[in-house]
Amino acid sequence: MFMDSNRLFSYAREYFDNCREIFIITVMGKELYIVTSAEDVSAIYRNTEAFDFDPIIMEIFTDFGVTSDTFEKMHERNWPHGKHWIDIVHEIFKLQMHPGEKLQKLESTFLSNIDSSLAWHKLRGDVVLSEDEENGETGEKVVSLFRWCYQVLWIQRRTQFLVNRCIESPRIC
Repeated sequence: MFMDSNRLFSYAREYFDNCREIFIITVMGKELYIVTSAEDVSAIYRNTEAFDFDPIIMEIFTDFGVTSDTFEKMHERNWPHGKHWIDIVHEIFKLQMHPGEKLQKLESTFLSNIDSSLAWHKLRGDVVLSEDEENGETGEKVVSLFRWCYQVLWIQRRTQFLVNRCIESPRIC
């Protein structure tokens, strides 16, 4: 059994002579389609009609505490051109992920946020499972990676996004 998904995917790709064609891996009875060609990945990413990413998106949101009722509201088609909120966010992400200035700014902000979140004094609250109280700033802390990711990748991003938007456009808040 493989404990390293990257090694598994590399092994499978090499098994098929590195042909870069789509292949399937069955894990716990579920079929996973593995796409290793950049062109195929781009084609799949652009084809939002044929591929339904909503179950994946819903699972991520659920893991971060979004209720199914809220998730349904995110899918109400009350945006321009009959789109829902998830469609709009997906389009923004696609624009930001193209190489260039927007991606560099996003990457810089994102990595800076992660870096600052690793500061010893910022590891606090429910992120910390236990800590050495006697030694204060030099003591040991046991941190929940899941809770830390939730804090950094969800709460802080959401807060920063909303606060920045409210400063830039006060009428939307």
